[in-house]
Order: sequence, then structure tokens, then C-alpha cells
Amino acid sequence: MPTLRTKGQRLTAYLVLLMGRDGFDLEQYGVKLRLVTPEDPEQRGSQLCIQFLDNAAQQPACNGNDNVARSMSGDTLLGRVVHLMEKKRGVVVDMRYPDVLRLAPLPAFNTYAEVYYVVDTLAWALQQPDDAVYSMASAALSVLGYAGFGFLARCYALGIQKRNIMDNFTGHVLFAGAFGALGYWLHGVKVSQQELLERKQKELSERRLA
Repeated sequence: MPTLRTKGQRLTAYLVLLMGRDGFDLEQYGVKLRLVTPEDPEQRGSQLCIQFLDNAAQQPACNGNDNVARSMSGDTLLGRVVHLMEKKRGVVVDMRYPDVLRLAPLPAFNTYAEVYYVVDTLAWALQQPDDAVYSMASAALSVLGYAGFGFLARCYALGIQKRNIMDNFTGHVLFAGAFGALGYWLHGVKVSQQELLERKQKELSERRLA
């Protein structure tokens, strides 16, 4: 037990170091953080509670369980960060309404490399763009990608027919437009599926709180 306790203190101290200015300096990404857990290692266990000071101000104007569910579904910075860490990098963390992130490296299971990976993932999540900006960029890339594919398909068809690829430029525009429209539609399908999944997750969260 003393060995595990010593390792637990060191893992937690390493976690604090990585989040600070001597590590990833998370506040450089525009977020204000406060360590809720006592700074004295003798007064805390392996768990750290980090408060996102701006998060409470981002809460929607709702009451009760709706407020909790929205904050956990990604409507706030902390909600988005937790979602990205879990879905994109496989890092499971705990969130406490309205603005606390809980991290708990377990000395019996976790390593220093895993602690580093968690903070690296947290720093990465803080740098990701807002969902609206990302959605617009994703839609534009989808349209342009499919439009480019349509143009290349048109050129390939003309090449097989041994025709000048600059013949009938209107045909290029039509092919690119049709494939671009297909790309936009497929992007919409993807977004709809994601929104459906998020609604189901919200419903599950509400049922757990009921």
C-alpha cells in the first residue's frame, strides 16, 4: 500500500505539472482553469478536480435536468472537450455539472505515459474549432471533393472517347455541379446521423438523472 500511495502521489503531481506552464500550459488556449483539489499532496488522493471558470457562463438559460443534459451534450466548452476526448481519442474522463473536469490516474493501473497522453489529448481538444465552424468547413470540403471527382470523371470519359477534354465546357460544369450536390447531400446525411446519435445520448442522460 505505501508503494501504491507513493506512485499515486507522483502520478497526480505529474498530471498537475503537465497542465501548468512547465507542461502543456493549457491556459494558452484561452481557457481559465482552477485546481479545486488541494495543492498539498498529503491532503488529496489520486483524483484531481479542474474547474473551467468560463464554463458556467456558457450554460443555456434552462432549469433543472435540461441544463445538466445540455452542458454534457456539447453546448459548452467543457462538454465539447469531454466529447472530443472520449469519441476521438478514447480517453474517458468525468464531468461534474456545471464546470468541473475530474481526472483520476490510478496507481495500480495507469502509467506516466498514459497521464501524458491524457493531458496531450486535453490540449488537443481545447484547440479544436467550434462545431459550427467545423461543420461549414466540412461541408465545403465535401462539396469541393465530390465536384473535383465529377470533373475528373468527365475528363476520363472524354479521354476514353479520344475527345479534347476542353470540348463542351458546360459538360464539365454540369458534372462538377451534380457531384458537388451529391457531396452536399451526403454531408447532410452524416450530420443528421450525428445529431440523432447526440439526441439519443441526451435522452439517456436525462433518464439517468430522472
